[in-house]
Amino acid sequence: MSKILQSLTILSFLTFIGCSTPQPPVESNPLWQELELELRFGQPVEIDGRLKAIVIDVTKDEGGIWYGLCFQNENGLFGRQIPNGMIFTTCVDMLDATYLNESAIDLLELSESKSELLNPVRIGSNTPATTLDDLIRSYEFGLTRRELEQTPCDEDIFGLNPVRERYFQISELN
Repeated sequence: MSKILQSLTILSFLTFIGCSTPQPPVESNPLWQELELELRFGQPVEIDGRLKAIVIDVTKDEGGIWYGLCFQNENGLFGRQIPNGMIFTTCVDMLDATYLNESAIDLLELSESKSELLNPVRIGSNTPATTLDDLIRSYEFGLTRRELEQTPCDEDIFGLNPVRERYFQISELN
C-alpha cells in the first residue's frame, strides 16, 4: 500500500509540474526570426474558400516547416481550458493548432481581413496536416468536440473523459 501511495504522490506532483510549465512566448521562438517564412504570427488565412484560421505557431523538423493554424468560426477561435494545479486550481487558456506542412501551403489563401491577435498564445493540442482532407477532418472534429458540454476546468481533473474544448474571442487572449 505504501508503494501505491508513493506512486500516486509522485504522479500527482509530476502532473502538477507538467500543467504549470508555461510554453515559451511566440516572440522567443527563434524560428520566427531565423527562417524565411511565407506566413507570420497572427496572419489570417482561408482554406478552400470556407474555413478560416489564424497562424499561431511555426515549427521545423525533418519533414520541413510546419505552420500552426488555429481554426476560427462565428463562435470564435478553437481552444481549450486546461486545469493548472490540484489545489486552488486555475484555468490555463490555450489555442488548438493544426500544423500544416509547408509542402501544402498552396492550400491557403491569405485573408484580406486583419487579425487582432497580438499576444503570444499557448498551444493546447496539435494535429498534423498535409492535405485538404486532413484540414477539413481536423476542423470538423473540432466542431464536434465543441458541441459537447464543457467540463469546468476545476472539476474532474483526473477524469478520463473531460471536455476541455471551447471557443475563445481574441479579446479574451490579448
